[in-house]
Amino acid sequence: MLQRISFGSMAIAFLLLLVAADAWVADNWVAYPALLGPLVRRGTLIPLFFTGVMLAGAVELLRIVEATGARPHRRIAVLFAAGLMVGPWLFAGFAPPGNLLSAEGLAVQVLLLTGAMLATAFAQILRKDTAGGIRDVGATLLVTVYCGFLPSFLILLRCENLLPVPQGAWLVLVFLAVTKVSDIGAYFIGSAIGRHKLIPWVSPGKTVEGFAGGLCASAGLSVLVWHFSRVLATPPAVADLSNAQAAAMALGDALSLFGTMTLLQAIVFGAVMSAVGQLGDLIESVFKRSAGAKDSAKLIPQFGGVLDLVDSPVLAAPVAWFLLTYLWRLV
Repeated sequence: MLQRISFGSMAIAFLLLLVAADAWVADNWVAYPALLGPLVRRGTLIPLFFTGVMLAGAVELLRIVEATGARPHRRIAVLFAAGLMVGPWLFAGFAPPGNLLSAEGLAVQVLLLTGAMLATAFAQILRKDTAGGIRDVGATLLVTVYCGFLPSFLILLRCENLLPVPQGAWLVLVFLAVTKVSDIGAYFIGSAIGRHKLIPWVSPGKTVEGFAGGLCASAGLSVLVWHFSRVLATPPAVADLSNAQAAAMALGDALSLFGTMTLLQAIVFGAVMSAVGQLGDLIESVFKRSAGAKDSAKLIPQFGGVLDLVDSPVLAAPVAWFLLTYLWRLV
């Protein structure tokens, strides 16, 4: 337990520093050359860091699928996963003005997915193994989609052109916090009062009570962010701001997107992120059980590998992007 708390605290501190640094660089993008300026203002550390994280996750998932007997095309999977992760960032910086689809990176994502399918099929033909065609092609595309396409929506949130420059960075932080706090709520509530198994053949430790605890934790944090974003959006009455007041105003500006939500939307956002995130956890458990593995790797004591940490945000990111951009049109 102490190891979990220690690592969790360090991870939170690291994410805060990462997001704050990314937002600061974006806010001061005018200091960069004209060629790099448009790219820098839509992210630096966040796209690069999470691309690295998901490439490490791709290596872990490749090992898992290989343990089931599949022979994925490793280089193709890693190459296209990397392209899918950085594609939205590059297009946010260099896309022609007014081209919304290109700016969001959706067009290039479709192109890269198509390229991954074609490259994998061609590589399988050259391998001269028709008996394992479906298995090997499917395994390659699974790694590409799971470690490239799905988490690329987190980059889309960061690079959204319709947000003020630094806000996308803080949006990523809130999304991750709301999604991952579900794990904490599910763990503590499940440990305290969990009696009814959720899906024991996939994850014996998960309970219905824990699932509900995760929903409440994420919805509660989402409402808390919503409340504080509205409170901090109110300017102070004094003309000369103290450092604390100035910091509060800056934080309120960073979180202003959530202040445009209704209370119901804040609750729904948190609950949906929790539900989809917990489903992502179960899906990763299916992958591991298929390979007879308890964890995706032994990278972090008490936690496992990279995939064990990012399984919930990977699946929740596309849903968050859809809710905020297309369903509620808050962005």
